[in-house]
Amino acid sequence: MEIRVSKLIRLWIAELFVKARSNKGLEVVAEEYLEELIDRSLIFVGRRRANGRIRTCRIHDLLRQLGIREAQIENVVHVINENVPILSEAINYQRRVMVPLRKHVYLPRHGSGVTSTTRSLVFTGFSYSRDTVPADRPCFTFSHFKLLTVLDVLATHHCFSSVISQLVHLRYVAAKIDKAPSLYSLRNLQTIILDTLGTRHLELPLEIWTMSE
Repeated sequence: MEIRVSKLIRLWIAELFVKARSNKGLEVVAEEYLEELIDRSLIFVGRRRANGRIRTCRIHDLLRQLGIREAQIENVVHVINENVPILSEAINYQRRVMVPLRKHVYLPRHGSGVTSTTRSLVFTGFSYSRDTVPADRPCFTFSHFKLLTVLDVLATHHCFSSVISQLVHLRYVAAKIDKAPSLYSLRNLQTIILDTLGTRHLELPLEIWTMSE
């Protein structure tokens, strides 16, 4: 599937993959990374903007399989098998977890003994299904991942209003909400992408103007 370059760059920056170069901004440096990978035929250009800049990109399916295999060997990222239901313990000690949608993630009702070290949690694809996360306890499901720096759950149809403010290490969050979350404790936040579950307009708290990042 194609991925938006703007999203890819924000995730790279949130994961601290991008290093500053002279006086260039991180977004500019990340675009240079992307161009280097394209020149090596490791990334393919999908669509371009009217000004010629890349809008979307993708990789060959064989390269994707190789990347996932090597990433799991090196314990860099864990991609959940779409065919097998999992328990929380299966992803508890993985630093980065990717969950394809139409996947049931079963988590315990009580968090005793769960001290997750997961830093990044990304749901891929898109679905309106409410079965992706248990509807009776979505807040606990994610709030116990206390060390998360990246939470990309915009593809799920669940409300994260009460969860976001609890994850104080977040640098990147993309989620659906039904009311504006408190941002006061999120001092490291760089990217915030929010969508509403309903049709009403929401007002973010004024503290967003005091956030340094």
